[in-house]
Amino acid sequence: MCIGLTILIVPPSTVLGGYFMWYGGQQFVVHQMLQKSSQELSHFSTVLPRQSALGYASGIATLFGTFRLQAPLIDRFEGGKEAKERARLAFRTEITPPHKSLNPFRPPQTATELYERAGRPILARLSAGSVAFFCAGAVQAYVSSIY
Repeated sequence: MCIGLTILIVPPSTVLGGYFMWYGGQQFVVHQMLQKSSQELSHFSTVLPRQSALGYASGIATLFGTFRLQAPLIDRFEGGKEAKERARLAFRTEITPPHKSLNPFRPPQTATELYERAGRPILARLSAGSVAFFCAGAVQAYVSSIY
């Protein structure tokens, strides 16, 4: 049941969240351009500049580049290289009897431990993705307004 709900809820919420952050970045740039040109914010403030292939390409490049620039931050929240090494050792390809395993799995015992293991990495990835989509939308709107 829990896996079914996860499959039904997470992908649509990720797509919608990405779309709204991208749109928010576009609206931010449009509002800044209207204020800079000393026009009043009116119903034209919601009109996006005409889209182009160059605008979309720059937005997608910004999306991947911004997310990649935040990779060290994500690694820090996921425990760094030591945690990756522990995970690699835990998932060795050789078969070891459970009673002889070096790193037996121990589920989180408290909500704090669950947050430390799963919450911080998820929040770091969510924040990095949100910033990346916002910047991508902003760059796309800016490039589309120039060309």
